[in-house]
Amino acid sequence: GAFTHLFTKVPARSYRSGERWEESDVAIMHLDCSTLARSSGRSSVASAAYRAGQKLINELDGRTHDYNKKGGVEYSEIEIPKNAPAWMKELDKKIRELDLQIKESQTKINDLDKAEPTEKNQRDRAEELQKIEQLQSERNEIQRDLREKIWNEVERVEKGPKARTAREIEVALPRELTREQQKELMKAYVKENFTDRGMIADWAIHD
Repeated sequence: GAFTHLFTKVPARSYRSGERWEESDVAIMHLDCSTLARSSGRSSVASAAYRAGQKLINELDGRTHDYNKKGGVEYSEIEIPKNAPAWMKELDKKIRELDLQIKESQTKINDLDKAEPTEKNQRDRAEELQKIEQLQSERNEIQRDLREKIWNEVERVEKGPKARTAREIEVALPRELTREQQKELMKAYVKENFTDRGMIADWAIHD
């Protein structure tokens, strides 16, 4: 199927702010590609749960895969192409709206950090932090729902005993990059190689 399960922990390239991606010798290249095949007993739902550190239910066999307590998952994201079905776009839209609200609250916090540390400013800062926590919790739940629906749909559509339900790509990100730069690198990589080609990419950064 046209689904790509991308797991990231990549290319030995560094980001120069405001310019293009350029080759660098600061990182060791690591790239590993594999296919999830039903014949090997692997489930794309279970794999997605593990990589994202979430609890997902496989509707095909009723098994629950709970990795909520798994450590090391720094960030996870689902990127969908323009030709994605309406239900995917609707959930994705909700996630993007929450991202904007989180960004707005973070901007307010940054502004408050630059202002005088008055009692009101400290109170406003605490309220914004609480708001971000609530928004992030809501975002995580919607993303979990989207992830569970996507990979259960894959398992449902790919019926054969020899079906290949996903492709895994594991790459090593340079530690010299900040977390935000790593995210930017991955978004650009995913867009160019997967979503622009009509595929869905479910990716995560592990530390």
